[in-house]
Amino acid sequence: MSGRAHSPGARLLTGDTLCVALDARAAVELLEARGDDESFREAQLALDAELAEGEDPRLLVDRGYIHQIRGTNQLREAIRWYERALELDPSFASAHYQLVAAYLLLGQPHDMIDRYERRIAEAPGDLLGYRCLARAYVAAGRWADASATIEAGRRLGPDDVVLLDIEGSFLAATGHPEEALAVWQRTLELDSNSIAGHYSRAFLLERLGRLGEAEAEWEAIIAWSRERGNELDTEWPKRELARIRGSSRDRR
Repeated sequence: MSGRAHSPGARLLTGDTLCVALDARAAVELLEARGDDESFREAQLALDAELAEGEDPRLLVDRGYIHQIRGTNQLREAIRWYERALELDPSFASAHYQLVAAYLLLGQPHDMIDRYERRIAEAPGDLLGYRCLARAYVAAGRWADASATIEAGRRLGPDDVVLLDIEGSFLAATGHPEEALAVWQRTLELDSNSIAGHYSRAFLLERLGRLGEAEAEWEAIIAWSRERGNELDTEWPKRELARIRGSSRDRR
């Protein structure tokens, strides 16, 4: 892809071993075919060696692409573990949520839509099924189906914070940011042990350019974790708070 002339392989001396290293394009193609860790490392080394000679847009794209391949493969591996957990305990909510999240990250919401439509058809009173199906509909942009599913689920659990959180995502995605913020605030009032609403509010407020309010949400997240003795959980929020504050200063 780089447009440079490459030989199929170049000889490298590593310690006392003389070995043949693939050029970058061949290494990427090998990773596409095999998808294993060794092929990833080979592609990484080959691309870094060529990039050391000078940056090239196509090489940079390939450098990102190998991480995309690796990430996709790791998500599929994660799915296998979630599926195994559900074989052992079909009612394990966390496994369902993680499974849905992994498929959505792969850009495959329709797999989850089919799965949870069947689940609800078999068990119309299953609140977990409505949660998962609603999230998949939102990800797929099926707004009418998402709205109907959220409404049906909330008839089973009017104050269900998971469905309310999904409703907030639906409202934000369909151009109703103030309503979304209000719904997420409601989740925080209903369940003091849930922090998801703070995260959702922080991200949306930043997108709206309301950085001072976004800062307040990150501060609340940090305080929430510290109150529970979870100092490690504050590390990423503290970085986000510093980033937002830097953006605020840049705007002045």
